[in-house]
Amino acid sequence: SDAMITTAGSDQFNGPRMADEYTAMTIGHPTLTPAQRVIESGEFPALYGGTGGGFSQTHGFGPYTLAPGDSVHIVIAEGVDGLDRQLGRELGAQWYANAGPFILPDGNVALGSDPREEFKNEWIFTGRDSLFETLLLAKDNYESGYNIPHPPPPPDEFVVESGGDRISLSWSSNAESWPGFAGYKIYRAKFTPDTTFTEIFACGPSTPNALTNNYDDKKPIRGFDYYYYITSFDDGGTGEELESSRFYTQTNEPAFLRRPPGKSLTDIRVVPNPYNIRARELQYGFSAPDRIMFLNIPPFCTIRIFSERGDLVNTIEHTDGSGDQAWNLITSSQQTVVSGVYIAYIEVTQDYTDPDRAFKKGENHIVKFAVVR
Repeated sequence: SDAMITTAGSDQFNGPRMADEYTAMTIGHPTLTPAQRVIESGEFPALYGGTGGGFSQTHGFGPYTLAPGDSVHIVIAEGVDGLDRQLGRELGAQWYANAGPFILPDGNVALGSDPREEFKNEWIFTGRDSLFETLLLAKDNYESGYNIPHPPPPPDEFVVESGGDRISLSWSSNAESWPGFAGYKIYRAKFTPDTTFTEIFACGPSTPNALTNNYDDKKPIRGFDYYYYITSFDDGGTGEELESSRFYTQTNEPAFLRRPPGKSLTDIRVVPNPYNIRARELQYGFSAPDRIMFLNIPPFCTIRIFSERGDLVNTIEHTDGSGDQAWNLITSSQQTVVSGVYIAYIEVTQDYTDPDRAFKKGENHIVKFAVVR
Protein backbone atom coordinates (compact mmCIF):
# COMPACT_ATOMS: atom_id res chain seq x y z
CA SER A 1 0.00 0.00 0.00
CA ASP A 2 2.94 2.37 0.31
CA ALA A 3 4.29 1.61 -3.20
CA MET A 4 4.58 4.49 -5.67
CA ILE A 5 1.72 3.18 -7.80
CA THR A 6 -0.60 3.45 -4.79
CA THR A 7 0.56 6.69 -3.18
CA ALA A 8 1.39 8.94 -6.14
CA GLY A 9 -2.19 9.38 -7.37
CA SER A 10 -3.55 8.68 -10.83
CA ASP A 11 -2.80 10.85 -13.88
CA GLN A 12 -4.55 9.89 -17.10
CA PHE A 13 -2.19 12.08 -19.17
CA ASN A 14 0.95 10.41 -17.84
CA GLY A 15 1.59 7.56 -20.31
CA PRO A 16 4.28 5.66 -18.34
CA ARG A 17 2.25 6.03 -15.17
CA MET A 18 -0.91 4.66 -16.79
CA ALA A 19 1.10 1.79 -18.28
CA ASP A 20 2.33 0.86 -14.80
CA GLU A 21 -1.24 0.91 -13.48
CA TYR A 22 -2.49 -1.22 -16.34
CA THR A 23 0.32 -3.73 -15.78
CA ALA A 24 -0.64 -4.00 -12.10
CA MET A 25 -4.32 -4.43 -12.95
CA THR A 26 -3.70 -7.23 -15.44
CA ILE A 27 -1.35 -9.35 -13.33
CA GLY A 28 -4.29 -11.38 -12.06
CA HIS A 29 -4.80 -13.17 -8.79
CA PRO A 30 -1.81 -14.41 -6.77
CA THR A 31 -1.51 -18.14 -6.25
CA LEU A 32 -2.06 -17.70 -2.52
CA THR A 33 -3.80 -14.92 -0.65
CA PRO A 34 -1.76 -13.01 1.95
CA ALA A 35 -3.67 -14.86 4.69
CA GLN A 36 -2.77 -18.24 3.16
CA ARG A 37 0.87 -17.26 2.78
CA VAL A 38 1.02 -16.15 6.41
CA ILE A 39 -0.46 -19.46 7.51
CA GLU A 40 1.98 -21.48 5.39
CA SER A 41 5.05 -19.47 6.33
CA GLY A 42 4.20 -18.94 9.97
CA GLU A 43 5.13 -15.27 9.62
CA PHE A 44 3.67 -12.70 11.96
CA PRO A 45 1.03 -10.93 9.77
CA ALA A 46 2.51 -7.47 10.34
CA LEU A 47 5.83 -8.70 8.93
CA TYR A 48 4.37 -10.31 5.82
CA GLY A 49 5.98 -9.00 2.65
CA GLY A 50 8.47 -6.80 4.44
CA THR A 51 6.44 -3.62 4.01
CA GLY A 52 5.11 -1.39 6.75
CA GLY A 53 2.28 -0.18 4.58
CA GLY A 54 0.52 -3.52 4.31
CA PHE A 55 -1.33 -4.55 1.17
CA SER A 56 -4.34 -3.24 -0.74
CA GLN A 57 -6.71 -5.05 -3.06
CA THR A 58 -7.76 -3.62 -6.41
CA HIS A 59 -10.45 -4.27 -8.98
CA GLY A 60 -9.56 -4.19 -12.68
CA PHE A 61 -12.00 -4.01 -15.61
CA GLY A 62 -11.35 -4.31 -19.29
CA PRO A 63 -9.58 -3.85 -21.58
CA TYR A 64 -12.12 -1.79 -23.53
CA THR A 65 -11.64 0.03 -26.84
CA LEU A 66 -13.97 3.02 -26.79
CA ALA A 67 -14.67 5.44 -29.60
CA PRO A 68 -15.76 9.00 -28.81
CA GLY A 69 -19.30 8.84 -27.45
CA ASP A 70 -19.08 5.18 -26.43
CA SER A 71 -19.62 4.20 -22.81
CA VAL A 72 -19.33 1.20 -20.53
CA HIS A 73 -21.78 0.47 -17.72
CA ILE A 74 -20.10 -1.38 -14.83
CA VAL A 75 -22.22 -2.68 -11.96
CA ILE A 76 -20.50 -3.66 -8.70
CA ALA A 77 -22.21 -5.51 -5.86
CA GLU A 78 -20.58 -5.88 -2.46
CA GLY A 79 -21.88 -8.79 -0.39
CA VAL A 80 -21.28 -8.94 3.35
CA ASP A 81 -22.31 -12.07 5.20
CA GLY A 82 -20.87 -14.96 7.13
CA LEU A 83 -21.15 -16.67 10.47
CA ASP A 84 -23.25 -14.98 13.11
CA ARG A 85 -20.82 -12.90 15.19
CA GLN A 86 -21.73 -14.54 18.48
CA LEU A 87 -21.53 -18.02 16.98
CA GLY A 88 -18.18 -17.13 15.41
CA ARG A 89 -16.82 -16.11 18.81
CA GLU A 90 -18.03 -19.34 20.42
CA LEU A 91 -16.70 -21.61 17.67
CA GLY A 92 -13.42 -19.73 17.51
CA ALA A 93 -12.94 -20.04 21.27
CA GLN A 94 -13.66 -23.77 21.08
CA TRP A 95 -11.19 -24.22 18.22
CA TYR A 96 -8.51 -22.16 19.98
CA ALA A 97 -8.90 -24.15 23.21
CA ASN A 98 -8.93 -27.45 21.26
CA ALA A 99 -12.00 -28.37 23.27
CA GLY A 100 -13.79 -31.30 21.63
CA PRO A 101 -16.06 -32.88 20.72
CA PHE A 102 -16.13 -30.91 17.49
CA ILE A 103 -19.72 -30.86 16.24
CA LEU A 104 -20.08 -30.10 12.52
CA PRO A 105 -22.88 -27.96 11.03
CA ASP A 106 -24.82 -31.10 10.06
CA GLY A 107 -24.82 -32.31 13.66
CA ASN A 108 -22.21 -35.04 13.21
CA VAL A 109 -18.97 -35.22 15.16
CA ALA A 110 -15.75 -34.55 13.24
CA LEU A 111 -13.82 -37.85 13.10
CA GLY A 112 -11.26 -37.24 10.35
CA SER A 113 -7.48 -37.24 10.65
CA ASP A 114 -7.63 -33.71 12.10
CA PRO A 115 -11.09 -33.20 13.66
CA ARG A 116 -10.21 -29.73 14.92
CA GLU A 117 -9.33 -28.40 11.45
CA GLU A 118 -12.27 -30.19 9.84
CA PHE A 119 -14.54 -28.52 12.42
CA LYS A 120 -13.12 -25.07 11.66
CA ASN A 121 -13.26 -25.42 7.88
CA GLU A 122 -16.80 -26.80 7.74
CA TRP A 123 -18.15 -23.94 9.83
CA ILE A 124 -16.22 -21.35 7.82
CA PHE A 125 -17.67 -22.79 4.60
CA THR A 126 -21.20 -22.21 5.95
CA GLY A 127 -20.27 -18.53 6.12
CA ARG A 128 -18.99 -18.69 2.56
CA ASP A 129 -22.29 -20.20 1.45
CA SER A 130 -24.14 -17.32 3.14
CA LEU A 131 -21.92 -14.84 1.31
CA PHE A 132 -22.63 -16.41 -2.07
CA GLU A 133 -26.35 -16.45 -1.30
CA THR A 134 -26.20 -12.73 -0.54
CA LEU A 135 -24.41 -12.02 -3.82
CA LEU A 136 -26.92 -14.09 -5.79
CA LEU A 137 -29.76 -12.14 -4.19
CA ALA A 138 -28.05 -8.91 -5.20
CA LYS A 139 -27.71 -10.23 -8.76
CA ASP A 140 -31.40 -11.20 -8.88
CA ASN A 141 -32.34 -7.80 -7.53
CA TYR A 142 -30.39 -6.00 -10.24
CA GLU A 143 -31.60 -8.22 -13.05
CA SER A 144 -35.23 -7.70 -11.99
CA GLY A 145 -34.80 -3.93 -12.24
CA TYR A 146 -34.95 -3.70 -8.44
CA ASN A 147 -38.54 -4.92 -8.66
CA ILE A 148 -38.56 -6.75 -5.33
CA PRO A 149 -40.76 -6.39 -2.24
CA HIS A 150 -39.65 -3.62 0.08
CA PRO A 151 -40.00 -3.43 3.86
CA PRO A 152 -41.63 -0.43 5.51
CA PRO A 153 -39.30 2.57 5.72
CA PRO A 154 -37.49 3.07 9.02
CA PRO A 155 -38.46 5.98 11.27
CA ASP A 156 -36.97 9.13 9.77
CA GLU A 157 -36.14 10.39 13.28
CA PHE A 158 -34.69 8.29 16.09
CA VAL A 159 -33.69 10.02 19.34
CA VAL A 160 -31.66 8.34 22.10
CA GLU A 161 -31.28 10.24 25.39
CA SER A 162 -29.06 9.18 28.28
CA GLY A 163 -30.69 9.49 31.70
CA GLY A 164 -30.00 8.90 35.34
CA ASP A 165 -31.80 5.58 35.67
CA ARG A 166 -32.73 4.82 32.07
CA ILE A 167 -31.92 5.47 28.43
CA SER A 168 -34.97 6.91 26.70
CA LEU A 169 -35.70 6.24 23.03
CA SER A 170 -38.30 7.92 20.84
CA TRP A 171 -39.01 7.86 17.11
CA SER A 172 -41.24 9.31 14.41
CA SER A 173 -44.35 7.64 13.00
CA ASN A 174 -43.74 8.08 9.25
CA ALA A 175 -43.50 4.29 8.65
CA GLU A 176 -46.98 3.65 10.01
CA SER A 177 -48.69 4.72 6.78
CA TRP A 178 -46.87 2.02 4.78
CA PRO A 179 -49.15 -0.76 3.46
CA GLY A 180 -48.85 -3.80 5.70
CA PHE A 181 -46.88 -1.98 8.42
CA ALA A 182 -46.94 -4.14 11.56
CA GLY A 183 -44.64 -2.56 14.16
CA TYR A 184 -41.15 -1.71 15.36
CA LYS A 185 -38.19 -3.62 16.77
CA ILE A 186 -35.40 -2.12 18.88
CA TYR A 187 -31.93 -3.64 19.08
CA ARG A 188 -29.11 -2.83 21.50
CA ALA A 189 -25.36 -3.46 21.64
CA LYS A 190 -22.96 -3.02 24.54
CA PHE A 191 -19.44 -1.56 24.55
CA THR A 192 -19.14 -0.76 20.82
CA PRO A 193 -21.42 -0.51 17.76
CA ASP A 194 -19.22 -3.03 15.93
CA THR A 195 -20.55 -6.04 17.78
CA THR A 196 -23.64 -8.20 18.23
CA PHE A 197 -26.96 -6.36 18.56
CA THR A 198 -29.78 -8.06 20.47
CA GLU A 199 -33.47 -7.37 20.11
CA ILE A 200 -34.74 -5.87 23.38
CA PHE A 201 -38.21 -4.60 22.47
CA ALA A 202 -40.90 -5.02 19.85
CA CYS A 203 -44.29 -3.39 19.54
CA GLY A 204 -47.25 -3.83 17.25
CA PRO A 205 -50.27 -6.12 16.85
CA SER A 206 -48.22 -9.30 16.50
CA THR A 207 -46.11 -8.58 19.60
CA PRO A 208 -46.86 -8.52 23.34
CA ASN A 209 -46.70 -4.70 23.31
CA ALA A 210 -49.08 -2.14 21.88
CA LEU A 211 -47.79 0.13 19.12
CA THR A 212 -45.87 3.06 20.58
CA ASN A 213 -43.27 5.66 19.60
CA ASN A 214 -41.15 5.65 22.72
CA TYR A 215 -39.40 3.19 24.99
CA ASP A 216 -37.42 3.49 28.23
CA ASP A 217 -34.53 1.05 28.49
CA LYS A 218 -34.06 0.47 32.23
CA LYS A 219 -31.62 -2.45 31.94
CA PRO A 220 -28.30 -0.66 31.20
CA ILE A 221 -25.55 -0.83 33.81
CA ARG A 222 -23.80 2.33 34.90
CA GLY A 223 -20.33 2.78 33.44
CA PHE A 224 -21.02 1.02 30.11
CA ASP A 225 -21.72 2.43 26.66
CA TYR A 226 -24.78 1.32 24.69
CA TYR A 227 -25.76 1.62 21.05
CA TYR A 228 -29.18 1.18 19.44
CA TYR A 229 -31.06 0.90 16.20
CA ILE A 230 -34.74 0.62 15.37
CA THR A 231 -36.41 -1.13 12.43
CA SER A 232 -39.92 -1.23 10.99
CA PHE A 233 -41.42 -4.55 9.94
CA ASP A 234 -44.48 -5.61 7.96
CA ASP A 235 -47.16 -8.25 8.35
CA GLY A 236 -45.52 -10.77 6.01
CA GLY A 237 -48.03 -10.21 3.25
CA THR A 238 -45.43 -11.14 0.63
CA GLY A 239 -44.92 -14.54 2.25
CA GLU A 240 -42.12 -13.46 4.59
CA GLU A 241 -41.84 -10.72 7.18
CA LEU A 242 -39.75 -7.86 5.80
CA GLU A 243 -37.73 -5.60 8.09
CA SER A 244 -35.98 -2.31 7.32
CA SER A 245 -32.18 -2.11 7.43
CA ARG A 246 -30.38 -1.40 10.68
CA PHE A 247 -28.03 1.05 8.99
CA TYR A 248 -30.64 3.77 8.59
CA THR A 249 -30.95 4.33 12.34
CA GLN A 250 -27.95 2.70 14.05
CA THR A 251 -26.35 5.06 16.55
CA ASN A 252 -22.59 5.60 16.62
CA GLU A 253 -22.47 7.88 19.65
CA PRO A 254 -22.68 6.01 22.96
CA ALA A 255 -25.62 6.32 25.32
CA PHE A 256 -25.01 5.71 29.01
CA LEU A 257 -26.53 6.17 32.44
CA ARG A 258 -25.76 9.59 33.76
CA ARG A 259 -24.84 10.62 37.31
CA PRO A 260 -27.52 9.71 39.84
CA PRO A 261 -29.36 12.56 41.56
CA GLY A 262 -27.77 14.14 44.61
CA LYS A 263 -28.92 13.07 48.06
CA SER A 264 -29.79 16.57 49.19
CA LEU A 265 -29.90 20.10 47.82
CA THR A 266 -26.73 20.96 49.72
CA ASP A 267 -24.86 18.41 47.54
CA ILE A 268 -25.27 20.61 44.42
CA ARG A 269 -22.02 21.78 42.84
CA VAL A 270 -21.12 23.86 39.79
CA VAL A 271 -18.08 22.57 37.87
CA PRO A 272 -15.80 24.24 36.96
CA ASN A 273 -16.13 27.20 39.29
CA PRO A 274 -14.85 29.58 38.22
CA TYR A 275 -15.14 28.83 34.52
CA ASN A 276 -12.03 30.27 32.87
CA ILE A 277 -11.97 30.23 29.08
CA ARG A 278 -8.17 30.23 29.12
CA ALA A 279 -8.16 26.88 30.89
CA ARG A 280 -10.89 25.12 28.93
CA GLU A 281 -8.55 22.31 27.86
CA LEU A 282 -8.21 21.47 31.58
CA GLN A 283 -11.97 21.57 32.10
CA TYR A 284 -14.19 19.95 29.45
CA GLY A 285 -11.79 20.23 26.54
CA PHE A 286 -11.82 22.00 23.22
CA SER A 287 -14.70 19.84 21.98
CA ALA A 288 -16.92 21.71 24.41
CA PRO A 289 -15.10 24.99 25.02
CA ASP A 290 -18.08 26.65 26.68
CA ARG A 291 -19.63 24.33 29.22
CA ILE A 292 -20.32 24.17 32.90
CA MET A 293 -22.06 21.32 34.72
CA PHE A 294 -24.59 21.44 37.52
CA LEU A 295 -23.85 18.24 39.47
CA ASN A 296 -25.77 16.34 42.16
CA ILE A 297 -28.97 18.15 41.29
CA PRO A 298 -32.50 16.77 41.91
CA PRO A 299 -33.80 14.45 39.18
CA PHE A 300 -36.55 16.89 38.14
CA CYS A 301 -35.96 20.58 38.63
CA THR A 302 -35.84 24.02 37.03
CA ILE A 303 -32.53 25.88 36.97
CA ARG A 304 -32.86 29.66 36.63
CA ILE A 305 -29.61 31.51 36.08
CA PHE A 306 -29.41 35.20 37.03
CA SER A 307 -26.74 37.84 36.65
CA GLU A 308 -25.30 39.43 39.77
CA ARG A 309 -27.77 42.32 39.48
CA GLY A 310 -30.73 39.98 39.16
CA ASP A 311 -31.36 39.77 35.40
CA LEU A 312 -32.69 36.37 34.28
CA VAL A 313 -30.05 34.98 31.92
CA ASN A 314 -31.49 31.56 31.07
CA THR A 315 -33.91 28.91 32.30
CA ILE A 316 -33.15 25.19 32.01
CA GLU A 317 -35.80 22.51 32.55
CA HIS A 318 -34.08 19.38 33.86
CA THR A 319 -36.39 16.43 33.18
CA ASP A 320 -34.27 13.32 32.45
CA GLY A 321 -34.04 12.01 36.03
CA SER A 322 -30.25 12.27 36.22
CA GLY A 323 -28.09 14.21 38.65
CA ASP A 324 -26.24 16.40 36.15
CA GLN A 325 -27.10 19.10 33.65
CA ALA A 326 -24.83 20.90 31.19
CA TRP A 327 -25.09 24.57 30.25
CA ASN A 328 -23.25 26.05 27.27
CA LEU A 329 -23.01 29.58 28.76
CA ILE A 330 -25.50 30.92 26.23
CA THR A 331 -28.36 33.19 27.29
CA SER A 332 -32.00 32.67 26.38
CA SER A 333 -31.40 35.30 23.67
CA GLN A 334 -28.59 33.20 22.19
CA GLN A 335 -25.86 35.53 23.43
CA THR A 336 -22.60 34.42 25.02
CA VAL A 337 -22.45 35.38 28.70
CA VAL A 338 -19.80 37.84 29.78
CA SER A 339 -17.36 37.62 32.67
CA GLY A 340 -19.01 37.98 36.05
CA VAL A 341 -20.66 36.32 38.99
CA TYR A 342 -23.87 34.39 38.34
CA ILE A 343 -26.54 32.98 40.62
CA ALA A 344 -28.35 29.70 39.95
CA TYR A 345 -31.74 29.22 41.61
CA ILE A 346 -32.63 25.51 41.52
CA GLU A 347 -36.22 24.51 42.32
CA VAL A 348 -37.58 20.96 42.58
CA THR A 349 -40.47 20.45 40.13
CA GLN A 350 -41.57 16.92 41.03
CA ASP A 351 -41.67 14.84 44.20
CA TYR A 352 -39.07 12.09 44.14
CA THR A 353 -38.28 9.43 46.73
CA ASP A 354 -36.04 6.39 46.79
CA PRO A 355 -34.14 4.68 49.63
CA ASP A 356 -31.25 7.15 49.43
CA ARG A 357 -32.86 10.51 48.64
CA ALA A 358 -36.08 12.47 48.85
CA PHE A 359 -37.06 15.74 47.19
CA LYS A 360 -40.35 17.59 47.50
CA LYS A 361 -41.82 19.84 44.85
CA GLY A 362 -41.09 23.48 45.61
CA GLU A 363 -37.88 22.95 47.56
CA ASN A 364 -35.08 25.20 46.31
CA HIS A 365 -31.42 25.97 46.64
CA ILE A 366 -29.07 28.76 45.48
CA VAL A 367 -25.50 28.38 44.23
CA LYS A 368 -23.10 31.00 42.88
CA PHE A 369 -20.44 30.63 40.22
CA ALA A 370 -18.09 32.85 38.25
CA VAL A 371 -17.23 33.14 34.56
CA VAL A 372 -13.88 34.53 33.42
CA ARG A 373 -13.40 35.39 29.73
